[in-house]
Amino acid sequence: MTIARIDFTELAGISTLEKLENEFQYQMDLSDGCYFFWHHTDFLEHAIYPAKNAKAQAILQFLAHCACPISLLRLACSLSPRNFDHGPITSDEFTVHYMLYCFEVVSNCIHDPKIRDIINIYRKTTEFRSACELLITYQSDIISSNICPTVLNMITESLSSTESRVH
Repeated sequence: MTIARIDFTELAGISTLEKLENEFQYQMDLSDGCYFFWHHTDFLEHAIYPAKNAKAQAILQFLAHCACPISLLRLACSLSPRNFDHGPITSDEFTVHYMLYCFEVVSNCIHDPKIRDIINIYRKTTEFRSACELLITYQSDIISSNICPTVLNMITESLSSTESRVH
C-alpha cells in the first residue's frame, strides 16, 4: 500500500512543537538515543488520550513520528472513523498505516531486554487490546498488505488473550 505522507503536526503550534522536541531530546539523552515513550494521557495540559481535537492529534503525530509505540497506537485510534473516540482528522488508510507501524515497533521492542517488560505490560492493557480489535475491523483493507508474520501473530495473541478472559 502506498500512502501519501500528510503532516499535520503544525496544528500543535510552534510553542508546543518546541516543547515536544525538547521532551524528545531529553528522552533520547536518557536512553542513549534508543527509546522514546510517552504514556501520559496529556501533554502540557492538552488531553491527548483520547485525542478529541486536531491539536491533540497533532501532538500525537509528533510523538508517533518519534517511534513511540503508545502514541502510534493512540494516533491510529484517533484517526479511525470506526472508533467512537476519534478526532476531527480521520482516515481509514492512515489508521491502518499507523497501527501496523505501531505493531512493527512493538514486535521489535519485545526482543530488547531493556524494554521487553515494559512493552509486555503495555500489550496486556485494555487500550492495546482494544486497538487490536479495531484493527481487525480493517481486515479486508490489510489483507493486500505485506504484513510481517511476527506482527500478525502478536495481534492474534492479543485478541485471543482477550477472548479467553471473556469466556
